[in-house]
Amino acid sequence: MEKSVIDLLERLSFHDSEIPHFPREGYTPVKLSKENFHKIKKSDSPNLIAFIDGGNQEITGAHNFSLQMIRLYYCIYQNNKRIKKNTYEAFVLINAIKKEKSISYEVKISSGDALGIDKMSFDAYDATLSTGGRMVKVESIGEISRKFLEIKLATKLCQELKNGFIVLDTTLEATVNGEKKLFDEMYKASMENNVMISALSKTTSLLTESGNSVIAILNSLNVDGEWYYHPLVKIDNHDHKAEVYIVKLNEKSKYVFRLEANNPESDKIEILLSLLYLNSKDPVFLGYPYGLIEADKFARVQNKEVDVKRTQLFMKLGKNFEKLKNYLNTKNAHNILDNIK
Repeated sequence: MEKSVIDLLERLSFHDSEIPHFPREGYTPVKLSKENFHKIKKSDSPNLIAFIDGGNQEITGAHNFSLQMIRLYYCIYQNNKRIKKNTYEAFVLINAIKKEKSISYEVKISSGDALGIDKMSFDAYDATLSTGGRMVKVESIGEISRKFLEIKLATKLCQELKNGFIVLDTTLEATVNGEKKLFDEMYKASMENNVMISALSKTTSLLTESGNSVIAILNSLNVDGEWYYHPLVKIDNHDHKAEVYIVKLNEKSKYVFRLEANNPESDKIEILLSLLYLNSKDPVFLGYPYGLIEADKFARVQNKEVDVKRTQLFMKLGKNFEKLKNYLNTKNAHNILDNIK
């Protein structure tokens, strides 16, 4: 077994002919080259930078409905000090209903008016969500709803971040029906307020045409200091309005990340990279922006609080709880088997 792994690692060594694998239309990959490494220029900038993340968990549900709690958190930094933070919470009820000859998932969001969105609708067989033509699981709509709300929050924050930056924990590619409209609204607000929208991904599956890992290759070249790699790919796709960078934000870190930025100007991307570098010195996760660590921590919906919310709901339902149990029992058989010792 060890020899097989060693042989694999030898085959995966860097070759000058490596090309990133972007098979979809509108993507033109650029051959990997050491010439595309650039040093991050450090500078003091008073520009504001906001970090946004979200979390969600199901409180209760069956195969035809799901009640979930969503939490969004953002923090704003200036001169590498947090100057503002806030939390947005909502309960999302996703319910399957008949729509013509199919099934639709109707989403109702409590407190949605705070972000200008209180309901949504998804086809249960939406090709952008389903796998193999199967019906989308109702609980998966919670994660999509959370991402939509994150985009709406970023749109709202543009008004108070004039000339600043927003960093999301995602990508800037619209992959789900209805998502592009929200992205376009966000980009419109960002242009009106001169705000750069960016996204940093903790993990990325970018491969080369030979099946190698782009991230692993670039990291293995041991370029000194903090750097960014660009260009990687030229994008001409209306669903993905971004430039893609690979970044190493601390020279002592063993991690590099994928960064995307919408409509970046050369001088402004340099400022963003400098701000991210300054924010990536915490030993908790060296080389990763602390603002995103903070946002991830406070956006998480913990199991204990979900248990409390579930108990409170069941108690308030009273006699209706017996009716609800008939639906819960369609989904919880696995839990019974898991608890058998």
